[in-house]
Amino acid sequence: MEDYKMPINFVSSLVLTFAFTAFIIFIFGRESSKLNKLSFWNSMCVKIALALCTAGALFNALTFSEPPWSGVVLNTGLAILFTWASWFHFFHFVKPERKKTKKTKMTKYK
Repeated sequence: MEDYKMPINFVSSLVLTFAFTAFIIFIFGRESSKLNKLSFWNSMCVKIALALCTAGALFNALTFSEPPWSGVVLNTGLAILFTWASWFHFFHFVKPERKKTKKTKMTKYK
């Protein structure tokens, strides 16, 4: 069972890196995002925290580290959670907003 620890941690760290990156883009990549309306310090705190998490997940994958099973389970759980959070945020906030923008642009020129 110990042989599976490193590959599972590697894959979960890569997934976590991409999920964190997508989540950052989805929550800060729109002008209408509520997080963009926070004060500079609040917004910067969230950006720094997510950037550190993303960098840590990428570093974890690049070093092919061998954490204890508790770390593997934590990374796998976070990878699943943030993949879901990115998916949810895209389909409930980003995609509907894109549809509104396209409709607005089309009606302006008619």
